Amino acid sequence: TTPLSSESIAIKSVKVTRYVAKNPIYVTPQIDETGNTYRWYSENKIIHNTYENLTDQKQVVNVTHSLISDDYVKPFSKMERIELEPREKKDIDLNFGEVKECNLYWYNIDIKSDDGSINSTFRPLELAIVKTDPDGIKNDIYWAAHLDRYGDKAMIEGVEMIENSNAKGYRSGFEWGWMVNWGSNYIAYDINDELKKRNLEYSPIVSLVHPRNAYDSVRYYVDTPEDLADLKEHAKTLANLLGENAGYEIANEPNLASFNPFMNQGVDVGAKKYVDAMQAAYEGIKSVHPDAQVGGPVLCYINNEKGIDFFDKAMEYGMWKYMDAFVVHAYANNYIEKANFEKYYDYYTSEFAKVGKSDIKYWNTETGFTVTDDTIRPKRRQGILNATSGIYYSATGIFDRIVIYNLEQKGEVETEREDNFGCVSPGYTELKKYGKNFVPTISYVIVTGMNYMMAESESVQHKLINNDTVSINR
Repeated sequence: TTPLSSESIAIKSVKVTRYVAKNPIYVTPQIDETGNTYRWYSENKIIHNTYENLTDQKQVVNVTHSLISDDYVKPFSKMERIELEPREKKDIDLNFGEVKECNLYWYNIDIKSDDGSINSTFRPLELAIVKTDPDGIKNDIYWAAHLDRYGDKAMIEGVEMIENSNAKGYRSGFEWGWMVNWGSNYIAYDINDELKKRNLEYSPIVSLVHPRNAYDSVRYYVDTPEDLADLKEHAKTLANLLGENAGYEIANEPNLASFNPFMNQGVDVGAKKYVDAMQAAYEGIKSVHPDAQVGGPVLCYINNEKGIDFFDKAMEYGMWKYMDAFVVHAYANNYIEKANFEKYYDYYTSEFAKVGKSDIKYWNTETGFTVTDDTIRPKRRQGILNATSGIYYSATGIFDRIVIYNLEQKGEVETEREDNFGCVSPGYTELKKYGKNFVPTISYVIVTGMNYMMAESESVQHKLINNDTVSINR
């Protein structure tokens, strides 16, 4: 016998043959509805399926369609027998109009032949059935969104998703700089027109940055007499465009240096510059619509010194004279009852009472939850928290205006906080999901259901139990 060699074996080449696994019958579904979202009451809910026989033989298969949610609810299953000639393509529609149960579903397709030679499963997309009110009744809740970042088609789809959710309107900026520099090409004009068509309101953020500084890396508020006069004229233009009922917010989070660079010079300077600009915007709006509601200071960190110190300074400079609504961004990272916002509400209320402003309204124009927080994920919990916050705030009557942040995800980076407040997929062309913009998560489905139930309702009871950590609302 030949002894085994202890030396390594030299391999000159390796031949690899790749055999591609194919589903003999391939199916491609297409949905016409925006965001793959069906209204529950629609009698016809259609999926357009294209079947393709990839073989050279005639095939006869049994195709089973089903809708399956992540919590294993299966409201629909249907089997049909399909014959395909060699290499034939055939279009066959599926109608699941009888399904009324609102949820987020996977569309599942099983294709099997009688002899077992074909046994394929496809799960090509998700779709939603949502509780859109058939009479168009809306709840007093708005979506924050950024529809001005997309093209015309995506913008219109975004407005439709707001309408489908039974929300009252859309909160976003109406940028002074873009109005001047882009003119009629500024997409916010088209957004406003599209909202009006669907009886939705535009809740605008009034910019305090002069158009000539719109492209600056550091964007200061206007602060010279000439520029403040320009701001007043801009506010008149905006009021004429959007009307009396818009609900105008003066700037966004001016207690942060990222929005108000004067804060880098201290809270005293930051607050003074804000109030000066706020006065100009307020007077411009009121000169056109005396009964329009104007809010500020759009404060974040309302429960610590970052918010309270700015508020106190701004009040010293007379902020209260130029506002009908006190606007805050009351975020939480758990059930809203545990955030104890009522404690801080009492503080601000007492400060307004000192200057005879006890009748001031309260707006919460950003409330929402990001699933990057351990206490928020997954999306189902996010939806529950968004919905229960809406119920809680409506029942307590703390806020006259509530805005959920955010309608759409800004991106798809799982560790990026700002990407993960959204309740539908992004609106960017390169981030389409299943070939669509604004595909819902279960969070959107839950919020839509809450809006449907709460629209035109009145609170008859609100109480806190378990050391004020649980609320009962009727």
